[in-house]
Amino acid sequence: MHIQRSAAFPGTYRHNGSQKRVAEHDHGGARKRIRLNRDIDQPGAKSFPPDENNDLVRSIIEEYQSKASPEWLREVACAACGEHISCGLVSNVAVSSVPFSLLRPDEGFPVHLYPATYSITEYEGAFLHPRGLSSLWRKEGHVMLCPGCRRDLIINKTMPALALCNRFYYAYEHMPAEVAEAFKQCTFVDLRLVARFSASNICFAYRDDPSKDGLFGNHVSGAQRFCRGNTVILPRDHIRVEDVLPPSVDVLKSAFTTVFAAADALDEMAIRRLAPLKASSARVRTLLSFLISCNSAYASGAGKDGVVVSESNLREIFLGEGEQEQVGREDILPECIEIGHLKSVCNDMQTDIAGRNEYEGISASAEEFFMEACGFVKGDVSGEKYRSMKAECLQHCLGGKPFLLSRSGSTPVVDRQNHLLLGGLFPHLDPFNIGGFDHPQRRKKVDMAKQLSHLLKLYDGPFARDAQFAFIYHNILQKRRSTLDTFFRVKEREVSQLLLDIGKVPIDTFGKLAGKLSAEPTYQAEQRAEKLALKVLERMNVVRRDVPGTNGYKRARRNEIRSLIYKLGAPALYITITPTDIDSALVGLLANESEDGNKTWKEGESYSSKMKRAARVARNPAAAARSFHQTMSRFIDIILRYGRGEGLFGVCSGIYGMVEAQGRGTLHCHMLVWLDGHVGPQAMRDRMEHDSEWKERIFKWLERHIHCELPGTSSVVGEPAGPLPKPKHVASDVNPCTLPGPSISDMDADAFWPAFHAHVKELVEECNWHEHRLTCFSRLKKGALKGDATCRMGIDGTTRAETTVDPQSGSIQLRRLHPRINEYNDVIMFLLKCNMDIQFIGSGEGAKGAIHYITDYITKPSLPTHIGLNALGLALQKAGPDVQVLEGRDARLLLNRLVNAMMSRQEMSHQQVMSYYVGGGDVYCMHRFSVLHWGSFDRLI
Repeated sequence: MHIQRSAAFPGTYRHNGSQKRVAEHDHGGARKRIRLNRDIDQPGAKSFPPDENNDLVRSIIEEYQSKASPEWLREVACAACGEHISCGLVSNVAVSSVPFSLLRPDEGFPVHLYPATYSITEYEGAFLHPRGLSSLWRKEGHVMLCPGCRRDLIINKTMPALALCNRFYYAYEHMPAEVAEAFKQCTFVDLRLVARFSASNICFAYRDDPSKDGLFGNHVSGAQRFCRGNTVILPRDHIRVEDVLPPSVDVLKSAFTTVFAAADALDEMAIRRLAPLKASSARVRTLLSFLISCNSAYASGAGKDGVVVSESNLREIFLGEGEQEQVGREDILPECIEIGHLKSVCNDMQTDIAGRNEYEGISASAEEFFMEACGFVKGDVSGEKYRSMKAECLQHCLGGKPFLLSRSGSTPVVDRQNHLLLGGLFPHLDPFNIGGFDHPQRRKKVDMAKQLSHLLKLYDGPFARDAQFAFIYHNILQKRRSTLDTFFRVKEREVSQLLLDIGKVPIDTFGKLAGKLSAEPTYQAEQRAEKLALKVLERMNVVRRDVPGTNGYKRARRNEIRSLIYKLGAPALYITITPTDIDSALVGLLANESEDGNKTWKEGESYSSKMKRAARVARNPAAAARSFHQTMSRFIDIILRYGRGEGLFGVCSGIYGMVEAQGRGTLHCHMLVWLDGHVGPQAMRDRMEHDSEWKERIFKWLERHIHCELPGTSSVVGEPAGPLPKPKHVASDVNPCTLPGPSISDMDADAFWPAFHAHVKELVEECNWHEHRLTCFSRLKKGALKGDATCRMGIDGTTRAETTVDPQSGSIQLRRLHPRINEYNDVIMFLLKCNMDIQFIGSGEGAKGAIHYITDYITKPSLPTHIGLNALGLALQKAGPDVQVLEGRDARLLLNRLVNAMMSRQEMSHQQVMSYYVGGGDVYCMHRFSVLHWGSFDRLI
């Protein structure tokens, strides 16, 4: 008998050289006490699995296509707050019903900056977004309002806290034309030269593509790999105030680093002319002249006098010492910023699935240059010198990880009640400094997290497209949360005990143990000091349990899943969904970049346009995050129909999804699904042994919903000549993921279902046909054999002609007719058009082990133990030897530094950061949880 996978959900796993599929079903301790089985006689149990219902499937497809149509999803602006809102959710309110007087600005708002894109007089002095008005120059027709603003204005008769008139209007239309154009053309370097406050250092890393001839010689071209160079941003520990602009050459040298990796000698002048590196003295002069006269952060700020423009610094930066001005020196990286050259070229790790990073045969022009951004929080307590930081940046860049680094400092910065900060850090986002965070003239106070979310949601606003803005302010919020937890949530005796334990561990033990675990992840601590070091790390994880992305946070989510298992029993399905960003028509719609949206939506896009679509995603990480959230929301609401009766698989009684980012930043979700009537593994095994009719119903239900073959396949597909290659395509072919597919409301059943299966076949070949990549063997030990047997995805080419039950373990072994097709559901594939995986938790002992494995896997720690230990060791080295004698505030400050050191290694993509503010965050769950502090009860008993 063939086995579906070598450890598909395995009860007892073999090692295979991979760390992902290692588990044992015999879990001891508290885990075995989790209630996995539900009584077969409980209500709903006898009705499971549900019978086939074609009318239900048709209604699901029809509803999904209706709410995923461009007519429903196309976005407009809310007239009151300026946020984007889908046409399907917006309210058109007659102008006669809107109390415009509530939307007037405060008395201190500059009159000369009032909106000029519509008749403000006609609308009674109200600050409105012009894209939310049906008539700009006469008060007639209707205004478009989002649900929140409609509730506040029409029902509660009060000003919405996020209304444009509450200091959320930034007067971009009042910038002089030459200033607006200068800001539009600005590069990272230009903005650093004119910023009053600076909070980051920037490293550019580029890789040559040897396969391309190039535009500049030495293979430096507009090719995709080169154009997808990496920008690494390192927000500093403190915010620097510049009194002289542009800053001196020495400051600029420390602020930027550029590294180019190529086998041959590079053409340095060609590199200096690349888009992100160019700078212009003319732009700098234009912007400084404007900002000093119009931006209050430049006129004062930080308790000092205004900014002084230094012509000597300008000459030194752009001309070099003693040189005369030359026209050719404009739009070029200043020579004072060094460019490093590495002769070795590292290959990209193919960390994404479904061919997201495949660009063979795709042409690109030099104008299509773009930078992808991911990131993680970087602590100020690392003890590294700047040079070693740059080396770390370079290592990440050349390793195929385009990560932005946010350094979360423990030294307090002036980011509270500082309304000048936004306009000084990002003058292109708040050029007149009229809408900063914590602005004193904001009539309804808005906390930083809510304002950050609002700014990233503004219709056509520049905040969502800025590469640094979300990271810098997310970093500030993380620091605030860390400080709050350290000073107000950790008891004094816990701090004292932690410092006592730390004092017992030699500081070098952390680094040595980190080295051992890095070399051998399965190393078991033997020495007392090593065990104590791990104990300290464990306590630090508990302190950080409320900081998203940390190990303590993941542990809290794991406990939530286990509480759901206690309440609802064993989950029925484990589904992984990876909504495509590059191939998604929705991202283009939300990015508002499509020249002919309806035509593109209906006709799709060719493979040759993949780089153009990738550039769109890189420019619009917020649109990608919103697309992901909308897709997951529709999946839960329409396909699973949680809380709405019977869904695709039955009545859904619970869900829990955890969101992660892949190597290039793409978001995907691992989700557990509970179904009403589904019984636990042992109860299912027992019933199948005694009820053959019920067993056949289970088999039919599984084969109806989980497919491991292409539509229309009726027999096992063999591989006589080796692994079947994925079907190839030419550049002019249309990518099926970009097509809407046949519309069920426009076709009769006889025509729709054949078209449905044909479209699903194309999608499965594109998204779920597995070919081994480097990532399949990323966890293998050196020298281990790479092939079917060691693929960590478990696709080993085995097949099975029919669904059976393993007589030894009692596990259901699903029919598998194709050796290379990963499990999918045809309806989900048709509607979501992306890579997916679906597994039935199943029956028997293997299912029990699978539940524990899945729970641990979807909440797996994001911080490897050896990295956490190394961060703690470096932080303690900086703290000094007298840790044990610290008390009170000093002790908590040290704890805060240690917490930041642990936060310093948390990887986060740009889309992940955006998802916290414009999407659904990192958890999808409809249940609410309350923490029971058992210790408090135990002391009273």
